[in-house]
Amino acid sequence: MVFKKIKHVVDLFYERDSPWLRIFLSLHLDLLLDVNFLKGEDKTGQRVIKLVTIGKEPWVDYAAELFLKNPCFRGFIGRTSLAKVLTGAAFIDSYSPDIVIVRINRIFGRFLSRQGFGGVPEWVDFREKVSELSSHAACFMKKIESEIVTQQRYSCQIKNNPSDLEFFYSEMYKPYIKQRFGKYAKVSSLFYLRGLLARGSLLFALKDGRPVSGLLYYVKNKEIFFARVGIDGGNPKLIKEGALQALYYFFTKMILPSFKPGDTVNLGATRPFINDGLFQYKRKWCSPGLNRDNYPYNLYFRFKNPKDAIHFLKNNPCLSYD
Repeated sequence: MVFKKIKHVVDLFYERDSPWLRIFLSLHLDLLLDVNFLKGEDKTGQRVIKLVTIGKEPWVDYAAELFLKNPCFRGFIGRTSLAKVLTGAAFIDSYSPDIVIVRINRIFGRFLSRQGFGGVPEWVDFREKVSELSSHAACFMKKIESEIVTQQRYSCQIKNNPSDLEFFYSEMYKPYIKQRFGKYAKVSSLFYLRGLLARGSLLFALKDGRPVSGLLYYVKNKEIFFARVGIDGGNPKLIKEGALQALYYFFTKMILPSFKPGDTVNLGATRPFINDGLFQYKRKWCSPGLNRDNYPYNLYFRFKNPKDAIHFLKNNPCLSYD
């Protein structure tokens, strides 16, 4: 119980808008890192591979799932200090892993590169000037309007009331995040979202007069943040019916015209892998970028066989730092 309360306080601080606070907290939270051993069939099903992952769960598990089919053998080795990882943890070699995956703050990346690791950002975000996004989206806005908004009878509402935020939070945002991300879901607190609403608004997409999807956006330093999204009950069927596309449509058509062409739109983050579905969809609206401040973690990979590295990059093309 005490641990949960401490974790809740840490999460509240981590959600603050200060990038440097995020970096400071990540450094202190990573003094001890979880170490796990995984073994199972690779994605092709042609051979069995062994992995060692180092980093906080469940976040480092995402990277492991890029290589392994489920289910696989998993064993908790223990915890190791950040210092040991940076100086070369010799105990890792005793497991003869085909792949080692480390999730740590990017500040320490140079120590891992000396050990043969290659790194990619954990997240990339999508940012564009208002004028450029509007111009880029114009080519398919008409298609969304004719095939989704008109046919499915979508309309929209803009709200600012605390009661509407509570409805959005409990009925849309939480169910959608849990359904979409599963064990990787990180649900922001209602307290934090109230702070965002004070600087923005809620946009609801309605189908036959009933709210089916919602977006919380806010403005900071001439940047409009596409902050939190939700679907009624987290229902995947509504996504297939265009509930999210309707939100993007109304956001572009109803919200953006009130801002200056030189202001920036931030559509939020995705994983850095180009074949990720959310990455592909957001890429239709604007260009991806690397935000070193808001997302301090990187994923680092070391391969025993260079052919495995080539195969991984071929099947998982991604954005990386220069």
